[in-house]
Parts: sequence; structure tokens; C-alpha cells
Amino acid sequence: MPEYKFIPKTETKIQKPKQSYGGWITVFSLTVFIIFGSASGGVYFYEWYLKKQISSYNDTLQKLKSRIEIASISEIINRAEDIKTAKKILEEHSVPSAIFGIIEKNTVKNNFFTSFSFRGAQNGTAAGKQKSESGSPGAAFKGEAKSYEDLAKQMKSFKESDDFSGASFSDFKLLENGDVSYGLNLTFKNDLLKF
Repeated sequence: MPEYKFIPKTETKIQKPKQSYGGWITVFSLTVFIIFGSASGGVYFYEWYLKKQISSYNDTLQKLKSRIEIASISEIINRAEDIKTAKKILEEHSVPSAIFGIIEKNTVKNNFFTSFSFRGAQNGTAAGKQKSESGSPGAAFKGEAKSYEDLAKQMKSFKESDDFSGASFSDFKLLENGDVSYGLNLTFKNDLLKF
């Protein structure tokens, strides 16, 4: 009878199945999970930081509000209005005293003035001033020169000056002492008399 053995003569190797952890899909999923988890944590901590900053700024604002009185704010607003009004007045204010230096600079030797009358610009006049017909400020003078030659030099000086927009002479008279009297009407440039 044949002999049967249940044990094989040679050992057969049984291969163990490979253990799989999901491969590249698992690695990708795990990476995405870690990135989103980190981002969520970062957003949470950033929100906490912003709330803390807002709270700090609110506290600082409350402290500053308590220091500023309503009366002082009202006073600041009133002062701002006063400054605005003063600026407007200064922009429109004319300074007739500025013309004396200009007249002195343009007056030549052997000429002098015996009377002076200032006239304001067209937009208004101050008390004691005449209103200008041309719309520009000006002045009327009565003057005397030692000779006609001195008068001619004076006429040339005023007419060639850049300080005036017009100069007209009139009423020439020869006086007993040999001097010549005349009338002078000067028109000043508008921006010359601004303060």
C-alpha cells in the first residue's frame, strides 16, 4: 500500500499578503487634513489676536474721550470759525500805508506833495476814502516842482514805474516863486495793497 504522508517533503512557502496603508491617496488626504487643520488654528488665533487689539483700542479711546471735554471741542470749533473769518478779512484788506514807500521811491528830486487823498477799490471803501471809478485803488495828489524840467522828470518816473497801472498829471500852474504846481492822479495795481 502506498504510503501517504500529509507532510510534504519540501517546505512550501506561503506568501503573506502585503499590508497596504492606502497608498498615495492616504498620504494626500493626510497632508490636506494637516494643512486645513493648521489654517483653521491660525485663523482662530488671529481672530483672538484681533479681538484683543480691538479691546485695547476701545479702552484707549474711552480714556481719551474722558480727557476731552465737550466745552473744549466747542471752543476749538469757534476758534476755527474765527480764523476762517480773519483769513477772509486779511485777503480782502487793503493797506494804504504801503503806498507811502512806493511814492517815496518814485518821487524825484525837487518835487514834493502838498496834499494826498486815497481812494479805495470798487468793491468798497473805508471811512474817509473816495471810491475809485476804475475799480482799482488810487490816490490824488497836489504837488509842486522847482521847474518844468523837474516836473517832466517826475512825470517820467511815475509813468515808467511798474508799481502803478496809471498816472495822469493835470492843473499845471506857474507860481510866483517860480515853482510849478500840478495835480497827480495815480492808479495802483490791485495786488499791490493786499495785506
